[in-house]
Amino acid sequence: MKTIDFTVLWHVVYQGYLCYLAIIICVSMEHSNRNRKMRFANYIEASSRKDIVEGWSYAHWIKK
Repeated sequence: MKTIDFTVLWHVVYQGYLCYLAIIICVSMEHSNRNRKMRFANYIEASSRKDIVEGWSYAHWIKK
């Protein structure tokens, strides 16, 4: 049980790290089309938030 919880936690941290890196890359890149860049960053942020929520609900389901 402990190893599964650790795996879920690692997955959540890894997803958050990827989201952080992607947003930094989006912000640092200078595109002429700024709206597309912001939409891309928002999409990555929203998808990683969904993964985090699913990961935590999965962890709670495993503990029961």
